[in-house]
Amino acid sequence: TKDGHEDKRILLDTINIVEELINDVSQATSAQLCWNVIARLVYTNDEQKHLLIEKQTRILCQGELKNNRGHKLYVFLFDEILVFTRIATRNGIKSYQLTNYPIPVLSLLVEDIEDGVKIPELSSGSFSRTLAGSKPARNVFRCSSLSSIDNNNSRNTSILLQARDMYDKQQWLNLDMSSSYKLTYFAGRGLAETSRMLFKAAGQEFEDYRYPITMKDGQFNRPEWDADKSKYTYEKIPVLEIDGGKHTIAQSKAIERFLARRFNMLGSNDVEAAIIEAAGEQIGDVKQAYNKAKPEGADAVKKFFEGD
Repeated sequence: TKDGHEDKRILLDTINIVEELINDVSQATSAQLCWNVIARLVYTNDEQKHLLIEKQTRILCQGELKNNRGHKLYVFLFDEILVFTRIATRNGIKSYQLTNYPIPVLSLLVEDIEDGVKIPELSSGSFSRTLAGSKPARNVFRCSSLSSIDNNNSRNTSILLQARDMYDKQQWLNLDMSSSYKLTYFAGRGLAETSRMLFKAAGQEFEDYRYPITMKDGQFNRPEWDADKSKYTYEKIPVLEIDGGKHTIAQSKAIERFLARRFNMLGSNDVEAAIIEAAGEQIGDVKQAYNKAKPEGADAVKKFFEGD
């Protein structure tokens, strides 16, 4: 149809409608398949019943893998959580019995294990015999949780998995399970600088969005922020957005603690975490005392540094 012809607009509108219908049907079909799997999950204890499981509407990847003992597992990667199961039959109906604690994608770490590397966990079963013999184990990767909550509860949240072949392994490794981050603050250091430093120390890429701010007649001028602030939690920044805004965290200290846990910088247990947080609170007290003395002049600052 020629440009300008009245039928062209009708055809384009029809194409858009059909594409939307196809997308809706695809999403509905995907959700139904997902719910069918969730309905067949069998839990061996209540702690495996993670709240995220019932909320899933899409399976990103699924397939058979082996654990370090050579046992077959059937693994499901949903949008927000990774679930490990074994196929079982209950009353003649196929089901999936959970074998490990599920790992939320937000705290999931996937590590590629090079072929031939010897690992202490491979201590029994056919998997280890393969490793100890002349033919090294191949196509292995590890899934583990970065959550200090899981680790403090002594849950087994690290598992070695062996794929059928290199192509099957790459299918899992190539999935984009890493989170994206956007930190929003003003064009300055202020309350966001510690979070920026945590990102840098962890080697984690993030979007560092900064609202412009200028000084006019002794007053801060920030029209872009004034126009946008109503859309932010508590109408304050910094704000951390995770995975395109799927999750949002406000308040600078809450963001810092989240990032420290996420990047494994808050100790290996709850006691170490408390000691680290206590040191942080002490630094905060010192900073507060300094900020109180600074406006009072050089003598007050000198007294601050020379005092207890």
